[in-house]
Amino acid sequence: MTVEFPAVPLWRYANRVGYRETAFFGLMHPDNDKWECRQIWTLSQRQMVEWALLEAQEEIEKEVGYPLVPKWIVNERHSWRPILSTRWSEVIDGGVMSDTIVEEGVTVDYSADPATVTITTPVCEEQDLHLFLPETDIEVYADKVEASAGATTFSIPWARLVAENYLDNPEQGWDYNDVATWGTTTVDVRCISNDPSVQATIISRHVCNSICSSSGCYDYRESGCIYVRDPYLGTVSVQRADYIDGVWEVKCPTHRPGWVILNYHAGLPIVSRQLEDMVIRLAHSKMPEEPCGCDVVTRLWSRDRNMPEVFTRERINCPFGMSDGAWTAWRFAQTVKRVRGGVI
Repeated sequence: MTVEFPAVPLWRYANRVGYRETAFFGLMHPDNDKWECRQIWTLSQRQMVEWALLEAQEEIEKEVGYPLVPKWIVNERHSWRPILSTRWSEVIDGGVMSDTIVEEGVTVDYSADPATVTITTPVCEEQDLHLFLPETDIEVYADKVEASAGATTFSIPWARLVAENYLDNPEQGWDYNDVATWGTTTVDVRCISNDPSVQATIISRHVCNSICSSSGCYDYRESGCIYVRDPYLGTVSVQRADYIDGVWEVKCPTHRPGWVILNYHAGLPIVSRQLEDMVIRLAHSKMPEEPCGCDVVTRLWSRDRNMPEVFTRERINCPFGMSDGAWTAWRFAQTVKRVRGGVI
């Protein structure tokens, strides 16, 4: 498994469509009957929605030209130029993902709902702290994070703490009050941040001659650092440099560069409500069937799957699809995509 960076996590999807979070994550809560959307979801239904949300996100990102949430792009190869345009816009910084354990097997306190997880405040930015089910890449999302007196406390709704072995819930759901059975006892706390020590590799062609080694031709590779000239459009320049003791030391290139491989962090800092709606509506258009029997969700799914009686030429050729959800997502994507100029 790998760490995902969803623009719309499942808990957020449930919130946006107005679904009871306990029922959505397979729990039978005593107060479920007070909610219109209270039918228990199964693992297969959640997986269908999750897949559609991630697929929709990928499709939108390719169209608009930047990640909807910050993520790392590695091994992106370009022909050498003094100024380069990265494949993705909204560049934050050069580097690769650093994923380190802060505390492993931290006990979850279920004294109240939401539950709490407390750790000694680490040397890690608060926004870089992530919780995961033990020894997995299944992320657990906190509602609130508070730091005080050298400790950091996460508040997490019980519904988001279902243990890995209990994710596949029965149709009637797990008993909400039986949290000691279905709730994970511990979580792993990880710091996922940018590692600036690996940014660029400058490649120079080796010219073969009579002194070539018997192994054949090869190239010269040297490290480099990335300077972000325009984050919005993704314009950068690369300088030959070595990373020594946490600092980039600029060097003179020893060979004429031919290509460069970039590693960088890019994406929007905040996902707007409109972008969330764009992902959700396109995801609904991709689902072959309605995810549950709740009237509220069914109406949203039906709205986004609806096909008009008459199609325009633009709609027939829409890459996202011809349904109302796909067409709406496509039109909005055109208003927020990055368009770069070029020279012929």
